Amino acid sequence: MQYVYENKLCVNIMLQHNKGQQHVSSETLPHMHKFFEILILLSGKAGCFIEKNIYTLKPGQLIVISSEEIHKLTVDDVENCESIEILFDPADPYFSYLGITDLFHCFINRPKGERNRIPLSKAQADHILDLINKIEYYTNNIGYGFSALRVTSFIELLVYINSVFINITHQENSSTLPEVLINIMDYVDNNLSSDLSLEFLVNKFYVDKYYLCRIFRKYTGFNLHKYIILKRVLKAKSLLQEGLSVTDACHTSGFNDYSNFVRTFKKVTNTSPLQYSKKYSGKSSMPDNYPFNDIFLKHYPSSFGLPDLVVRDILWSPENPVEGDIVSFSAVIENIGTGSTPAGIITGVGFSIGKPTYCWSDNYILPLAPGESVTLTANGGHGGIPAWHATTGTHKITAFVDDVCRIKEITRENNKLIKTLTVAGR
Repeated sequence: MQYVYENKLCVNIMLQHNKGQQHVSSETLPHMHKFFEILILLSGKAGCFIEKNIYTLKPGQLIVISSEEIHKLTVDDVENCESIEILFDPADPYFSYLGITDLFHCFINRPKGERNRIPLSKAQADHILDLINKIEYYTNNIGYGFSALRVTSFIELLVYINSVFINITHQENSSTLPEVLINIMDYVDNNLSSDLSLEFLVNKFYVDKYYLCRIFRKYTGFNLHKYIILKRVLKAKSLLQEGLSVTDACHTSGFNDYSNFVRTFKKVTNTSPLQYSKKYSGKSSMPDNYPFNDIFLKHYPSSFGLPDLVVRDILWSPENPVEGDIVSFSAVIENIGTGSTPAGIITGVGFSIGKPTYCWSDNYILPLAPGESVTLTANGGHGGIPAWHATTGTHKITAFVDDVCRIKEITRENNKLIKTLTVAGR
């Protein structure tokens, strides 16, 4: 038995209600696409492979997936499985025109393959389903203002999912891949321009090539070569956005043959590298300081004072790390505003070494009054590790308080502090 509901809304949104055999399609193969994706399981059991993690799904659980995450859905019992899938294009001008790209937060402000599964209470799951039912109703029926109402219902859905996401006080556990696969994937991600042939990898990681191919396909659903190709295409997209020429992007991302690069890039993205460069050169998929319009920040009446959070200092332990040390980070946060931070809302800090956020603190929920300070220590990070494995050299350490915009402030211009950390060799 199957039932499919599919409709394109005016903001490039596709909503699909899957029952039974509808889950058996080409999209259950490992893939990536230009859309952001929301998936909620209604019945049955399913699993979702995303980057290096495997999430098990039970009825009422929700998954969010960005356009740069390789993923694959697996269903245990197809006939008894039911899910709702929503895909939308983040590049749609509607979002930037209204200044509501902050609603992409749960898709982009986290490491790839991590924090994809959002835990929901029964009340939260019911509310999300109510909003989805509204979208379906306004799409299937004709009435005054229904076109606008289905869009505003979708915006309300994004607001609600983000409000749940930013107030998660603990990380959901996911099943990780075997250590040898994680090590190989990490190496691939960091060495895309180098030799990544099967022969090279099996020699470097001392693993039998037949065993490697077998377990890679078992856990990811596709072969290692395809994984490397997809990662190189993602790298090329990023380089083209940064303004590199098509030729430079080709070689820097690990493609040694220009014709093969153009052909592969177009096959994966449905556009040529040159067309992609003309459209996105000089534009990141999401700028570092994208506009916030406080659409889901309703903690304060305007007559009350607002907090203003600043980072006074960044601390690390050990104080003088050397290569190989496990380094933990803390930040001294002060409220220099005229109002307290709200009780029950997380005052968080993201720590980055270089550009990407590496670890974070997200477990402090007490109010911080004007003039008060608190020291927040990282309790989460990539792979669930709230620390950094030190490498030699001089590094810029950035602490960004309220980096995910949970709290309405007087200004966000003073939320960052950068310090330099030098790590000596052993």
